[in-house]
Amino acid sequence: MLDGIGVERVLESLKLPRIVVIGNQGSGKSSLIQAITKISLPQAKGTTTRCPMEIILKTEAHEGQKYHVSLKIKFGPDGTPLVGSKLDGFASANSPEELVRIINCAQLAILNPGKGKEHFLALEERQCETYQSRLAFSNNVVVIEVTGAESDLTLYDLPGIICHLEEVYNFVAGLLTMCVERR
Repeated sequence: MLDGIGVERVLESLKLPRIVVIGNQGSGKSSLIQAITKISLPQAKGTTTRCPMEIILKTEAHEGQKYHVSLKIKFGPDGTPLVGSKLDGFASANSPEELVRIINCAQLAILNPGKGKEHFLALEERQCETYQSRLAFSNNVVVIEVTGAESDLTLYDLPGIICHLEEVYNFVAGLLTMCVERR
């Protein structure tokens, strides 16, 4: 139902709760989100989250796959805003294990604009972990929709703040502003 009329517009009109998780790199932001959502997010040493992740939990259940991953493209590779944004379906999954790999592949697709999703969906988990990305970070968003959840809630997992790198600090501060302003 929400897909046809735009999730953002519906969320904006309903004022459903949103939680933005921000903090230093390696401080457990993704682990906190995992505890709340009961889904696994990619984890590794160093910076794992390199683009925002929007996790939309919906209590409404429907037939078909439980997890849907999309790419919200609002910015070009150089970070300039695009005239029109688009939400591209990436892949769906039934199992939490399959979802982790799909999330990894979706983040790689955002960090390597110009390559098709098929290229990334063909990668195994090991290949995702060692893939050399074109971009270090991106403003574009991996959207994870979970149906049949325990509550209706949207969470944002942002890249960690690397305090000694002003460029990354400013990047994450800009993402926080975007999430709070509901853009």
